[in-house]
Amino acid sequence: MNLNTLSVKNYDTIAITNAWDANRSKEIGIDVNGHQAIFTGNIQGVYINCDSIVTAKSITICITKDAAGDNIILPDTLASLSYGKTTITNGAAVWKVDLDATITNKIVYLHFKTDAGTLNINKIKLVYRRLG
Repeated sequence: MNLNTLSVKNYDTIAITNAWDANRSKEIGIDVNGHQAIFTGNIQGVYINCDSIVTAKSITICITKDAAGDNIILPDTLASLSYGKTTITNGAAVWKVDLDATITNKIVYLHFKTDAGTLNINKIKLVYRRLG
């Protein structure tokens, strides 16, 4: 199995709360072999690292074709936060997705919210396997 990663690069830390906020969504460019293309693949998982966690216990994500969050590819999906062992305000969440998708957009949008409180997202990776 050949896994590939799309990483969101060159962004400021994203402060999220317990409400959906399209202004805090993050666009992910579909860049395959150095050029943007139609994506046909299996989204395997999403990895998020965060810090400055205040009372949050989980993160809900969704992936959409539009910045407003109305044209949904991956519906709302929740994952528990795992906290740092020495710095409990740092943490991570992982989603096992396993979704076959054909995406004709050059960009998709990742939206997120916490169950309560706030946190800052500082790293995002989307892992996929090409189909066909």
